[in-house]
Amino acid sequence: METQSATNSLYGVYAQESLTPTDRLLVDLSLRYDRSRFDSDTDQTTAYDYASGTYVRGAGRFKTDRTFNLFSPRIGVSYALTPVLNLFGTIARSDQVPSENEIT
Repeated sequence: METQSATNSLYGVYAQESLTPTDRLLVDLSLRYDRSRFDSDTDQTTAYDYASGTYVRGAGRFKTDRTFNLFSPRIGVSYALTPVLNLFGTIARSDQVPSENEIT
């Protein structure tokens, strides 16, 4: 048994630039930045002990205040092989926001 007050805030900014160095080549550059903040105050009075199959005294009061800075860059290239056929490739990377259970 527990009581909890929790807030999870997520803010993000995205920017993209498209370049055309030649009439057949298109290069897309993008970056996404997210800031995720977990803030919780928990008071656990009892917890279930799976080993014994009974309820035991809880962990008491604990707070979680964690902030994550997440970056997601991407580059994409499109080349026109013919007027109706394009070749496209992309390279990207992304951070993932953890769940609340993973950080408490």
